[in-house]
Amino acid sequence: MFYNTLEQFGEIPEKEKDKIDWLVKILNAATDAYDKGEPLMSDALWDALYFGLIRLEQAASYTPSNSPTKIIHFAIVNELNKIQHTHPMLSLAKTKSTNELKEFVGHHAYIGMGKMDGLTASLTYENGKLVRVETRGDGEIGEDITHNARVIPSIPQEIPHMVGKLVVDGEIICTYDDFEYFKDSYKNPRNFAAGSIRLLDANECARRRLTFIAWDAIQGLELTTTLSERLELLRDEFNFIIVPFRAANKWDETLIDEIKYECEEKGYPIDGLVFKYDDCSFYKQQGKTDNYFKGGLAYKFYEDEYETTLQSVEWQIGRTGVLTPVAHFTPIDIGGTTVSRASLHNVGVMEMLSPLPWYAGYKLTVFKANEIIPQISAVTPAEPEGAFMFDVPKVCPSCGEPISIQQNGAVKIAVCKNPKCTTSRIEKIIHYTSKKGMDIKGLSEATITKLWDKGWLKDIVDIYTLKDHRDEWIQMEGFGPKSVDNILAAIEKSKNTTFPTFISALGIPLIGKTVAKDLMNYFSSYEELMDAIVDGFNFSTIDRFGPAKDKALKEFDWSSADYIYENYLDSFTTFAQEYASTEQILQNENICITGRLQLNNNREQLNNIIRSNGGTVCPSVTKKTTILINNDIDSLSIKNKKAKELNIPILSERQFFEKYNLKLREG
Repeated sequence: MFYNTLEQFGEIPEKEKDKIDWLVKILNAATDAYDKGEPLMSDALWDALYFGLIRLEQAASYTPSNSPTKIIHFAIVNELNKIQHTHPMLSLAKTKSTNELKEFVGHHAYIGMGKMDGLTASLTYENGKLVRVETRGDGEIGEDITHNARVIPSIPQEIPHMVGKLVVDGEIICTYDDFEYFKDSYKNPRNFAAGSIRLLDANECARRRLTFIAWDAIQGLELTTTLSERLELLRDEFNFIIVPFRAANKWDETLIDEIKYECEEKGYPIDGLVFKYDDCSFYKQQGKTDNYFKGGLAYKFYEDEYETTLQSVEWQIGRTGVLTPVAHFTPIDIGGTTVSRASLHNVGVMEMLSPLPWYAGYKLTVFKANEIIPQISAVTPAEPEGAFMFDVPKVCPSCGEPISIQQNGAVKIAVCKNPKCTTSRIEKIIHYTSKKGMDIKGLSEATITKLWDKGWLKDIVDIYTLKDHRDEWIQMEGFGPKSVDNILAAIEKSKNTTFPTFISALGIPLIGKTVAKDLMNYFSSYEELMDAIVDGFNFSTIDRFGPAKDKALKEFDWSSADYIYENYLDSFTTFAQEYASTEQILQNENICITGRLQLNNNREQLNNIIRSNGGTVCPSVTKKTTILINNDIDSLSIKNKKAKELNIPILSERQFFEKYNLKLREG
């Protein structure tokens, strides 16, 4: 049920404190439902109730500990102001050698900690209140991100009984578990965290599941003598989440694996370890250079970084019309190979690296991700070389039509919306026939381009009519009866496919093979998926989905896909066929699942069990639903409310398994 007025939640309590507790419960439930993709109310109603709660709490001098007003919500700023640091935020010298680490440690007490892979930030408290949060920037000047820091739950807004100034340095990260919700839109947790914390709208930042990890107290804890004591104090007394660390008095290489394991267990992204002298006075005595502190050493697991110079930026058009910027730079040798170009991914990534426009002569920091793919990790403005400026193009470099800019949070893209754009149409066909798509052998990019020029191949539907051109095709230069017949045979073979393969081959934005498998777990056939789209089903209710994927599925032009499915696919392997079973314990049961699972590894496993025993998995609660599985039976979610309205039994996982005498099996 979607609520439009407060009265729909039931009778409003008369006593002020009861009314406050009641509103807190409603607002927290609504926030939780929104995070799960099942909004209970409009943003306007939420805001009205929230500000009404503020007035009630102020009048009654009563604020529950779990009140949403304990966090300052959703500030919006016009820009991120530059801010001068009160202390230098320098980096550390780096090594990939454990022998160098051992030599650095020597006979001194030291501390090893995870090198968090996110965005470094510094928190300032005055008399226990958070007053400022700033990014590291260039080490001397950063950006004020206080408005976003106030919506990160792991950053304490107040520290009771704290007098004077406290400055805490740490890293804003996105854990791997939380990144699962966003990985289809972003390259890695580091870029995601850095982009999210720099958003102007704290409302959007609040949805990004960021975490602050403290790794030092720069000011305010001078009575402690060691870094390990400071970290423990931050954790035990001030409720910070601290970096995984180990302290030791002599070199112990096993600490490396112990810290790595703890970071992995917690889902923290790291790109190495940091070793510092534990004695704070001794650490300070080591001094610093212009670039780094001498009292610590970073042990890098991963790629070396190289400096080079930007020469140009090329804009390439993909199958969805999105323009991808590619940087061309002075060739450099990385790992024995010459590298001269790297993708910049999208407009948003470019702006995060350095404000647009860019100029030839800018300095780039390049590395190879997984020692394979060149990536740019930093851009440093420098004196332009000539007058070569690079900005987002105003028109499509292929068709000349105007370019539009689309933004969803930190993701900012340039798009050619011309449905007749030659390049994007060719790219769509290339993707459909590629290994990531239907894997039609022989239909290479070069072949597709030649067939396009002949006028035989203007859409993916035309692939299945190429046999009509065989006689003329075998006369073309570079082809012959054997090569053409092999391609036609591969096209015929592709007609026997599976649900995920076909859906991912269509080139729907954000919908790859993994996401297509998730769709398969909810919809047993292509027809069922199409019905859900027509009925306006909220795909955000599916695990690992969100508004972006919901929008992509609903806005996609399915006309070619429908025609291919109805006319050319001989055998479409559905989920039910893959997991058919002689057991029919759940025959005639239409089962919907919602909320977090406890007994099963994931939603797919539970779906497998239901379907293999004859049941049907429903994406939403309707009159046809016979069971709702939800471990939070008292939840205020839309599905729970709907099930109660329709008198549909709500069972926890355990109750469900016990009722039907089912056993867990690997799915």
